[in-house]
Amino acid sequence: MAGYTTLLNEMDEVLGDLSNGKFSRTQVTNSKDADTKIEVLKLNDMTNKGVIKISENLRFEDVPILSPNGDILVEKMNFEIKPGMNLMITGPNGCGKSSLFRIMGQLWPVTGGTLHKPALDKIFYIPQRPYLPNGTLRDQLIYPHSPEEMKANGHSEQDLVEILTHVRLEYLVDREGGFDKENDWNDVLSGGEK
Repeated sequence: MAGYTTLLNEMDEVLGDLSNGKFSRTQVTNSKDADTKIEVLKLNDMTNKGVIKISENLRFEDVPILSPNGDILVEKMNFEIKPGMNLMITGPNGCGKSSLFRIMGQLWPVTGGTLHKPALDKIFYIPQRPYLPNGTLRDQLIYPHSPEEMKANGHSEQDLVEILTHVRLEYLVDREGGFDKENDWNDVLSGGEK
């Protein structure tokens, strides 16, 4: 229990620091004489801080992409995605794909350039591995909201059926025994269903 408590406390501190514009990362490196040393990267100390502007489009203007250990993967990333456009980002492991999305989602700071992006309530990120909370089939569909919030927002189970129909998963309701059925959804759902 102490381990989980420590992790939650550290995560809370990091999230607090990030919202205050402070970011530091501890890394273990090998020096020339093969001794291991600990370095703390303080990206908030960099003189060229980036800027985030709320915009209809998603645009990176001269935004550097850093690796988790602070290496510069892309010195100045430049691209724009307008609503309705599709873009596929590919590349080998370690080239900066996840780092780019962490910067875009404001999980990591913008250390230079300008990031134009929609407001948080206008954009949605789908992770590579979905998070499936404990609970019912309904809980999977309405996460992060509660059933009470769903109803307060004017949504019904019929709305959930329509959503499932759009993604061709309406059969899940019958197969799993209704919206109130609790399961270990990571085991029950196939990769495609997740």
